[in-house]
Amino acid sequence: MESSNTLPGKDAWLADVAATLDRSHAREYLLQRARSGGGRLAINLDIDNTVNETHYSGSGAIPSMGDLIEQAHRLGYGILYNTGREDRIRRRTLALLHRDGLPVDGLCMRRSGENLVHSKQRCRDEYARSGWTLVENIGNNPTDLAGDGYELGIMLPNYGGRLA
Repeated sequence: MESSNTLPGKDAWLADVAATLDRSHAREYLLQRARSGGGRLAINLDIDNTVNETHYSGSGAIPSMGDLIEQAHRLGYGILYNTGREDRIRRRTLALLHRDGLPVDGLCMRRSGENLVHSKQRCRDEYARSGWTLVENIGNNPTDLAGDGYELGIMLPNYGGRLA
């Protein structure tokens, strides 16, 4: 029996991520929203433990998220990243996304000393000012979804904050 402080294994976590995407109807919403149009549509994504298997393997795209990103890209959505990683590691972050074969139409990063909630909102505001309509905002921490500027927020599992 796992204690309340123990994270599930990688396979269980990946299954939980896939199930969360299914329950949120993320794929269906992308299709529906693409049909209705409305400007430059985009998805806004956190990176660590949202797009990338940071905790469990340190690298590699989460398969169900990779599939969702691929679908959004095929439908013409912009793929925008909004991360708590500091801007000083921009090149390394872009290399990680490209290595995993993920499209990148925007990468907004936290400024040194900037509060995480403020950073996430600032990035969404910057994307909106650039003409993007953020259809889905996906993250695994409450800070990823705090604020506004998006239509559908999807919170991936973080097991009570234990999966940062």
